[in-house]
Amino acid sequence: MTQHSHHSKLQYVALVTLILSLFQTQAFAQLPNPAIVGYWENWKGNRFVALKNIDPRYNVINIAFATPKKGTDYDIELVLPYGYTEAVYKSEIEGLQKQGKKVLISIGGQNHHVILDTEEEKKTFVSSVNALVDKWGFDGVDIDLEGKSLEFSNINIQNPQDPKQIYLISAIKEILANHKEKHGKKLLLTMAPETIYVQAALSKWAGKYRGAYLPIIEALKDDIDMLNVQLYNSGSMFGLDGASGGEFKQSTTDFIVAMTEAVIKGFKATGNIGTFSGIPASKVGVGLPGCEGWGYTSPKNVEKAIAYLRGKGSKSGRYTLKNSDGYPDLRGMMVWSINSDKNCSPSYGYVENWEKIFVTSVNSIFKPSNPINKSFFYPNPALDEIQFHDITEGTISIFSVNGELVKESVAIKEKSIVSLSDLQDGIYFIKYQNEDGQLFCSRLIKK
Repeated sequence: MTQHSHHSKLQYVALVTLILSLFQTQAFAQLPNPAIVGYWENWKGNRFVALKNIDPRYNVINIAFATPKKGTDYDIELVLPYGYTEAVYKSEIEGLQKQGKKVLISIGGQNHHVILDTEEEKKTFVSSVNALVDKWGFDGVDIDLEGKSLEFSNINIQNPQDPKQIYLISAIKEILANHKEKHGKKLLLTMAPETIYVQAALSKWAGKYRGAYLPIIEALKDDIDMLNVQLYNSGSMFGLDGASGGEFKQSTTDFIVAMTEAVIKGFKATGNIGTFSGIPASKVGVGLPGCEGWGYTSPKNVEKAIAYLRGKGSKSGRYTLKNSDGYPDLRGMMVWSINSDKNCSPSYGYVENWEKIFVTSVNSIFKPSNPINKSFFYPNPALDEIQFHDITEGTISIFSVNGELVKESVAIKEKSIVSLSDLQDGIYFIKYQNEDGQLFCSRLIKK
């Protein structure tokens, strides 16, 4: 294939991609794409890592956890790790954000229960969370509730009945609305429920927590930016074929594929609790542990499962996708935790695997011409535009991490400015080819 025909094909693909993305940009403009979400353990321990020292590939950091004040289960506070001052903590959060990363506050966790029993408790919850977001400048909130926080009666997916569940849904909506009214921008919203609260609704034997998160997800599906069901600490689960398809064991490719497709396509739950309508793949991540814990999955199996999910690989188990084309716009991955990943062998092996799966496939664009990697534009990360320096006439091309050409322009001698206002936040690759045929490439972060 000639260089000319190669560019023509990419330009055609880019045109289609841009037209389709116009309908999605507003909804997802803030969240990096692809996303790698890492939970950061907000306490000192033998695997502690300072915020400022987190591997730079993590682009969404969830501070875990903001918890209820002593004596309450609704008034939320953030306790700093021992030795951190507020000034240092704030500066490290801002330092991550200046690199184009999103920093969210995660609420709850396994050991801290959030239960809203009255209107007054709901108001306190809302005001305390909004105050935390404002004080620390968080980009969003992550709802990570477990156990007693989800002991709801009479679960109904489309029409929640339990007052505690109704208060919780209303509270989250108010937190988002308050932030939008005060700051004029969307507050990111992510969730990381366990499988027992989501996919277990495909089984009639799953117990009282079966599907407890589904009414919350259903009510907030338009506001959710990324849903990362924990595909660990789970045990076996049914997929969309139910009992007829058999159970899938965690730590396998089948488990990742079946559980992920279930949240994308949605399903009718057992026990007459309603139908979950699903979440678009562009809002869904694969959530796994780093290198330890019940549900650890080998990097190779993770790679195989996600390749099949994205329509880029063949089936590696017995589960067959209902959507034969897969889900190429799958949002990314999540890990518990950044601290664990750092102390794995190899260190940061999980985020490295994410990069291999979602990012480095674009390298094939550059390999044939032996590109020179150097800085030839600024700023990076960038907001609305980038400016090139020390260049001659040539061509500037910007590619998504999936290898799709999203923008191309003619380089002007010595100086050229390219607008990024029409691009979603995320990671891109820039290729500059001068009139002598030399090729330069670099990674760009749009924030």
